[in-house]
Amino acid sequence: MAKYKKLVGMATALVIIAVLVPAIVMAIPAKIKDLTSMVGMQSNDLIGYGVVVGLSGSGDRGKDLVTVESIVNMLDKLGVRVPLDQIETANCAAVIVTAVLPPTCEQGENIDVHISSIGNATSLYGGTLLMTPLKAGNNEACAVAQGSVAVGGHNFEMNNNSVSKNAPTSGFIAGGAMVQKKIDADFTADSEVAFITARNDFELAEAIIKGINAKFGDGTAGTTDGKKITVKVPADFVSDKASFIAAVSALEVDDPGEPSIVLDERTGTVIMGAQVPVDEVAISHGNLHVAISSRNIISQPNPFSSGSTLQALNSSMTVDQDRANFAALKKGATLADVVKNLNTMGVSADDIISIITDMKVAGAIKGKVIVK
Repeated sequence: MAKYKKLVGMATALVIIAVLVPAIVMAIPAKIKDLTSMVGMQSNDLIGYGVVVGLSGSGDRGKDLVTVESIVNMLDKLGVRVPLDQIETANCAAVIVTAVLPPTCEQGENIDVHISSIGNATSLYGGTLLMTPLKAGNNEACAVAQGSVAVGGHNFEMNNNSVSKNAPTSGFIAGGAMVQKKIDADFTADSEVAFITARNDFELAEAIIKGINAKFGDGTAGTTDGKKITVKVPADFVSDKASFIAAVSALEVDDPGEPSIVLDERTGTVIMGAQVPVDEVAISHGNLHVAISSRNIISQPNPFSSGSTLQALNSSMTVDQDRANFAALKKGATLADVVKNLNTMGVSADDIISIITDMKVAGAIKGKVIVK
């Protein structure tokens, strides 16, 4: 039975016809560690406020109060007292520093940090981040960052002309922070461990449970919600839980999969698996072109008359609509085939996003559509 849906947009007319047919998605073997995350082993986000110095005139300008006060407070702690009105910040920039603290990171290890300007600095190129405490969500300092900033872009100015590439106001320091406090992740006192599946899917949870029980015995693993899988530690591994967790993580199970398409309307990006199944569809695409032109007309009075010069606007509009083109896809087609046909028809990225969204509404796509 055919389903019809018609969309008329700003410059697009679409007709989608879907005929429902069965679709088969093959399960792919994958390790449990790639399909789950372990409860209690989550990373922690860190954040801090710092100052980057050593910039070549590309820092915060105009006596930025936040940057000035930061410099004054820093110098005061170093025993140097300078009045606020004596501070110039062209070679300094106020920044936010962020990092991710892994759950197994020990005190004294180094982690990477990202730096982003929060003032009106034009570039952090050549700058050095001064000592910056990084705090977790509980406001406890867990690391300290410092070092030379690597910037993946540049910004040059001369005589009010500028050339910029990428984002010179953000940077990166590899291993730029030293961990001061580790996150406790002790599982030795527990008689069981728990894993969280990558998606809330009972079929995936059942595949993982069957794989664990086949290896370590019936009743070892179970779930109640399809998301959290509880695994009992066998008696043979009570004194060596790390080996048990490693063995479970390395098990391979058949992932039933969930075909997904990500649509980013802000950038016009479409990301999808090549084998996302679709039903039989026919797509019509036609463009409506509207052109409006205007020109000024100056009306001059006759010589020696009492008239005045007048300005008028003369506008014209033309409308042209292309003949609709049809693209038909047979049974067994995938979404990759749809996009290939649409590209052949000259459909823009924005129109492809609209078409895929409407195909999902019509029930023609057998997968999950995520619109960002």
